[in-house]
Amino acid sequence: FSDIEQFTDICEGMEPERMAFVINTYLGEMSNIAIKYGGTIDKFIGDACMAFWLTDESDESVLNAVRSLMLIKKEVEALNKNHPLMAKDPIHIRMGLNTGKVILCDIGASNARVDLTIIGDAVNIASRLESASKNYGLDHLISEETVNRTNGNFEYRLIDRVIVKGKQTPVQCYQLISEKGCATKNQQKLLETFDKGLQAYFREEFTVALKTFEQSQRFEPSKIKTAKNPSLVFAERCQRLIELKPENWQGVWEFTTK
Repeated sequence: FSDIEQFTDICEGMEPERMAFVINTYLGEMSNIAIKYGGTIDKFIGDACMAFWLTDESDESVLNAVRSLMLIKKEVEALNKNHPLMAKDPIHIRMGLNTGKVILCDIGASNARVDLTIIGDAVNIASRLESASKNYGLDHLISEETVNRTNGNFEYRLIDRVIVKGKQTPVQCYQLISEKGCATKNQQKLLETFDKGLQAYFREEFTVALKTFEQSQRFEPSKIKTAKNPSLVFAERCQRLIELKPENWQGVWEFTTK
């Protein structure tokens, strides 16, 4: 799933023709990437897009989905830098990627309209990961199921163990950092330091975790429109947990909104 961040705010005062041009330019570029890497565009919902990769038990489709996410991020950066309209009003996107069993079937009203689409719990989780990424100041989140089938090809950062809205089972979610072996020194420092803080956080050692997240904050990439990042989010969370002294700590954070 993908969506343009705060597009309603961006569109305020924008002419409808210009709005349509920006949406179509972005959706066209990202669709080209997904299709090139074996994906299928399921549907567009305004500025949002849903795509899927279906195959047999091979992991090639999972790899292609992650490759597509990486290239879409790069393409959006290029559009924001080089496109006349988007350079003036850059767009920022959020994406959620999950792997699991789905059903491809017709959904709709037989006397009006029927769409061929995928349904299943795996689809719902991908949607929730897209919306949850904003809580960390990230442009995407990827599920553990996806990471486990592509870990030999990419560098990931474990972000959190969460229960997303409408679910009861925790999901481990990750950030894609780079292709395997291509992380910069700053990214390697971020991965190492942030993970130390996260492991202390899971062990309920909130004071140690807080100090470590303050250190990893130095290695977070700069953001154009937001000061929020995972290190800052966890540092603030640890400060609250030190005061609250939670009982029966499981290291899982629950989101009550989409």
